[in-house]
Amino acid sequence: MNVGLRERVYALDAAQNLMVVACANKAVALFDVRNPAQPIREMESPLRFQTRDVSVFLDGAMFVLASIEGRCFVRHSDARIDGQDHSGSFPFKCHRRDGENKGQQVFAVNVVKCNPTERYKEVFITAGSDGSFVNWHKSKKLRLDEPRSASKVPITAVSWAPTGVSFAYAHGYDWHQGAAGDNKAANPVSIHIHNCSKDELVPPRGGY
Repeated sequence: MNVGLRERVYALDAAQNLMVVACANKAVALFDVRNPAQPIREMESPLRFQTRDVSVFLDGAMFVLASIEGRCFVRHSDARIDGQDHSGSFPFKCHRRDGENKGQQVFAVNVVKCNPTERYKEVFITAGSDGSFVNWHKSKKLRLDEPRSASKVPITAVSWAPTGVSFAYAHGYDWHQGAAGDNKAANPVSIHIHNCSKDELVPPRGGY
């Protein structure tokens, strides 16, 4: 089966019956996997810049969009298309550092991945071109830990283990500077395993 979309596909993810496809020019298409011949909804990302990744929460009710501008958006699949809704959707900033002259360095959010387990179903991770990763909690709207990094080389991929308490991640060049920036000596490829502590998975003064 071939399904035509308005734009080039940059990322997609699925959980339960929901599949979300993020495309160029901020286009987003939602599909019911039981009938994928055409989208059930098409919308524009509420983020201002290009979408880099998307991840769907375990229950298939909400998803997260990540952009190149150090910003993400958690959105309910039934939210109004114009974004003026009260269904739990919200944006947040991430992968930013204080720079010189009171400015901020803003990095692309290369990866967003929702936890695959029922126990930690509201937890998701972001990883960026700053080389760091961090866990977040959806309903508490909290960053669960400080950004962590094994390298300043961009993180280009993350994959949770089935247990939801550890994940693998990869450092490497993410092409944010085009072919001119493809310097393997400056951006060595490496793969790491991270085992999460309780503080990285459970919000303070509460849990699941």
